[in-house]
Amino acid sequence: MTFRIAKFVFIGGCIGTTLRFIVGLLVMAQFGEDTRPVATLTVNIIGCFLLGLVSIIVWTKNWPVKEFLGAGILGSFTTFSAFSEDMVWLFRYDLSLFSIYLAASLLFGLVAVHAGKYIGSRRLGRWR
Repeated sequence: MTFRIAKFVFIGGCIGTTLRFIVGLLVMAQFGEDTRPVATLTVNIIGCFLLGLVSIIVWTKNWPVKEFLGAGILGSFTTFSAFSEDMVWLFRYDLSLFSIYLAASLLFGLVAVHAGKYIGSRRLGRWR
């Protein structure tokens, strides 16, 4: 990877992190301060959908665009670390919510990636 591409990842990361923060604030404003797992689930599902869509539309040899969107914006928008922290908290305090959150994260994440790929392939007439 060249420094030029790293600059695209950096700029995309700044955008993605800011978007994640804003979506988290909006979700918590709507559902309450104690709904951080809902905010994490929301950004991860949106990110899964967009990554599926991006993987069809721009996953070409255009490295700066691919890395800007994939590793930069979407890589910083979604977060496995927040998901893991939410899982530990839920496991300690509410095992039923832990189970629901785990199942919902996996199921909706996979469905969202597939939906993004499907919509992108319908638009371009190809599936990757």
